[in-house]
Amino acid sequence: MGEFVQYANEKKGTIELRIYPGADAHFVLYDDERDNYNYEKGEYA
Repeated sequence: MGEFVQYANEKKGTIELRIYPGADAHFVLYDDERDNYNYEKGEYA
């Protein structure tokens, strides 16, 4: 969960990651630079 942003380059604050018990699962947190196309080259956190 994170703050609402209106456009990609807007400064973002912290995010809250909630994990709930249950069956085996996995997730991907995809975060890129938001101002270029480097994600197409596989560059992201």
